[in-house]
Amino acid sequence: MQTQIKLIIEGYYYDSQIYSGFLYLWQMDGALIKVDWSALIRSFVVPDNLKFSIECAFLQGEYLYGNRWKPLFQDAEFKQLLQHKFHNLAQIEIRFSRKQLDQFVIFQQDSPFPFPHADNTIYNFNLYVASQEGVFESITKTKDNLVSRKMWDAPVVSISASYKTLALAAGSEGLFQQRLTKTHSNREPFNLNKQHSGKARWLYASLFSSSYFNEGYLAEFKTISSEDKKELEREFVGIQPSESIFSNLFNYQSDSSPTKYTWGVQDKLCRATHDSVEVVRYNPQVQRDYDRKFYHLGEVKINQDLHGDVIGGDSSLFGFIVESDNGLLIIDSEIKVTWLEGEPTNWRVFPRSKYYTNQLHVIYEEYLCVFSFNHDYFVDQSKKKVGVKYREFDLNRKS
Repeated sequence: MQTQIKLIIEGYYYDSQIYSGFLYLWQMDGALIKVDWSALIRSFVVPDNLKFSIECAFLQGEYLYGNRWKPLFQDAEFKQLLQHKFHNLAQIEIRFSRKQLDQFVIFQQDSPFPFPHADNTIYNFNLYVASQEGVFESITKTKDNLVSRKMWDAPVVSISASYKTLALAAGSEGLFQQRLTKTHSNREPFNLNKQHSGKARWLYASLFSSSYFNEGYLAEFKTISSEDKKELEREFVGIQPSESIFSNLFNYQSDSSPTKYTWGVQDKLCRATHDSVEVVRYNPQVQRDYDRKFYHLGEVKINQDLHGDVIGGDSSLFGFIVESDNGLLIIDSEIKVTWLEGEPTNWRVFPRSKYYTNQLHVIYEEYLCVFSFNHDYFVDQSKKKVGVKYREFDLNRKS
């Protein structure tokens, strides 16, 4: 039963971001627009019996997670009814022309950031942008146009935020982190490793660096209570190359099974080869038992011709995304595969979001396509092999 729902916004875009009810779109002409996402979705007319479904699909992606729904989902009839609602919504074409979108644009301005930029993220209502000209920030909680401030002048290709810290992949300069507290605001980012870093993602308090020039590495941190015990602080443990993690578990030989791309998000480390994705579950609470800390979950076979090399990957609650030269392969948490033909301009997922973890944004030449995945609510989070595990009380998740 299809529970994947698609929404199309026509236009020529370069990048997107979604946060706390607002959609940010960078246009190909260098403009930045802010859209009232909640109002846009609620303007789309659906039958009354599908209003709950569209709300969960595009505005409240977290709503059906958690223990409160577990007794209901154990009722086969209720579960099937909800799945049918998502299936019926998936049969409806949800499309907005640029003229329709303009009715919900809060402002449009020349982007205050270098164009084109490499990556962006929003954390605690601040927008952070990585570019070849450095790292920039802007406050988003304003009705006025955004104004940017340069934080660092080194080229950065990937950016991610959690634990009041920016993770910065700075290419050939390596992996850095920048604390976002007032006491660190005037300090330079701290270098964690000088090996090439092309993408930075969070695994709980630790960081994973992906690269085309190495097999990736884990910058491991442990958490300790602050002196006032009001929050957790991160303490650096060390660098662990991903080949040491995967070779111990998969008996991997580099000359016989070349690695294409390795990445990690939250509790899952992934390594995509030409025909499979190898998966390791990471548990930072385990310190001494290596096999429990990095637990082998096995392989997921790719029964799809990728028509080219693997050039990227990422994870969210709904599954894994593998990027090749000619499209995106989505492996969802039910181990079902979807192939999106065609090279995208850009794409992103939101694994650390509160409301939009079920979304995948894919930008093509003439439109943005927002995919909403609505199957993972019914998957046992403690046993799932594919996709990030949902955690009900994650204080470091953003809107």
